[in-house]
Amino acid sequence: MKLEIVQLNDGHDPLSEHWEGRWRGGELELFRAGGYDRVADFVRERRQTGHPVLFFVDGDSLHGTGPVVNSPGMLPLAVFARLGLDGFVPASTGSSLLRRVRPRQLGFRLRGRDDQGVGGRLGRSGHHRQRDGGGDERAAFSPTAMFDAGGLAVGLIGLSYPHEAAS
Repeated sequence: MKLEIVQLNDGHDPLSEHWEGRWRGGELELFRAGGYDRVADFVRERRQTGHPVLFFVDGDSLHGTGPVVNSPGMLPLAVFARLGLDGFVPASTGSSLLRRVRPRQLGFRLRGRDDQGVGGRLGRSGHHRQRDGGGDERAAFSPTAMFDAGGLAVGLIGLSYPHEAAS
């Protein structure tokens, strides 16, 4: 059985296709990049091959461009809901936004981060934490998920690092 996993990591909200450049052989090479619509088209094409394809977005994908910043991160969530995602693992920068979102509204699974190893307490900074009815802290989103990919069980662990580690 063949399984493909497509992961868009640290997208920083390239909502539309755009020009980017890189130096190659001492010359500037321009190329088209980005655009969630392009990524979604790619995943749709891969899914038409008949074998299972799982599609995840993770990392810093809730901030970056003006339209996203002006929408307090809600714009990419609306876009993500239309991409056919199987799951989303936000980085620490998207955690506070996601506390206001009901996962069922999105059409895909949210995974939390497990900053201190599988099953550890989540994040020193309070990201992805909420209090339960008894006042105890718990993960706002489960850091693990199981997916059925054409009869193959696939486990996902949402791993990231706390924002303080990058500062």
